Amino acid sequence: MLYRCLPAANRTATLRNPARGKRRGASRHFTVDIHCHVLTEAADALVKPYFKSESEPLFRFANAATREVNRLQGIATHDKITSVETRLKAMDKAGIDVQAISPAPFQYH
Repeated sequence: MLYRCLPAANRTATLRNPARGKRRGASRHFTVDIHCHVLTEAADALVKPYFKSESEPLFRFANAATREVNRLQGIATHDKITSVETRLKAMDKAGIDVQAISPAPFQYH
């Protein structure tokens, strides 16, 4: 799991994953993660001259605490949403067989 939707105070908490520890055995279920994001840095480079973050509702309507949570989450997840190798390792660790990915929220442009 690359993201955990927890309040800022609980960011370091861990969630139990029933798939963890069950590897490719007969008793393991096929696991699909249907909510994952990918960050395409080349897309950011293409829109950089035209995109103004201050006009984006995700930025405009966020308070200081939300902006800080988003900043820290961006740092913590960067490799996980830009590197195929890192994503595959995280999927294996979590017991995920397939992920459906969509653009990261800050790339909805």
